[in-house]
Amino acid sequence: MRREYSSSSYYRMYEMNTGCDQQYAFCHQIVDRIIDRIEHMTRRHNKVLFIRFDLRFPRDFPSDESNNKISRFWKIVGEDPGLEGMHFHYVWAREQKAAEHQHYHCVIMLDGNKVQSYRKVLSRFDAIWRGLFDFKVPGLVWFCDRDRDREGSSVENGIMIRRPSRHATGGKREEQEDQFRRDKDRCISWGSYLAKQNQKEFAPRRVRYYGASQLPLTVTR
Repeated sequence: MRREYSSSSYYRMYEMNTGCDQQYAFCHQIVDRIIDRIEHMTRRHNKVLFIRFDLRFPRDFPSDESNNKISRFWKIVGEDPGLEGMHFHYVWAREQKAAEHQHYHCVIMLDGNKVQSYRKVLSRFDAIWRGLFDFKVPGLVWFCDRDRDREGSSVENGIMIRRPSRHATGGKREEQEDQFRRDKDRCISWGSYLAKQNQKEFAPRRVRYYGASQLPLTVTR
């Protein structure tokens, strides 16, 4: 598939993370996956927990350069007793420097009525990911709770997107709608980091540089 990049500040009416001077291009296909899944989740659930995290390989692990580990990781996550039966969606992007292992940037969106703690989710993910390498020491999963935005302020992880209450009216309704839009915009902007062009070029030929959960098929009328 041909990759489409741009460095526009906005895409599909959402602000993109392209740096202070729009110096970073982003991949449209990856951003599309993030936006589509956030919009789907916020239509289906009145609360959606948005989490970003990174997956890294042990330094001395002999990688075959495939995406077998990340595919296996998401399969185990889908079967995990703590999340089994829970509705969630995810997107991942592969990056690699020339002489290093690949690593993966990921976002996951979960039913916020059933899970509220991003640290609990990521601690479980850390155990699952380490188990794929038989690696005993934590730290292969980066919790992304020390990130900084373009103004240098810390970015919180585990952002809860709350849809306005159907019972809210007047000024209260407007306040909730404004907060809903701000939180959704913030998640999409932060998630657009996955789509940055940098370090995408070292994926071997025929190896996918991103992936996402399957959305339900829709009927176009």
